[in-house]
Amino acid sequence: MAAADLSQEALIVLKLLGEKAMDGYTILSKSGLSRVDLSAALKELKANSMIDASGDLGEDRIGEAYLWVLPSAKRYADYVAS
Repeated sequence: MAAADLSQEALIVLKLLGEKAMDGYTILSKSGLSRVDLSAALKELKANSMIDASGDLGEDRIGEAYLWVLPSAKRYADYVAS
């Protein structure tokens, strides 16, 4: 998968999660994305087997989820962040 295949929102989230695992509230704050955009970006990354989550990725509960980059996607996350 090339960076061009991911949405801008997904790239923003992947860069943040590449630094460290974090909760949805922190990602909302650091990314500047809306709940709707964050939820869509996380679902996109999860569908592409780049992240995993503990909790609901729905717009109404996204802040309570805890998210991390999968070990198999860590190098790609580092590449995107550079």
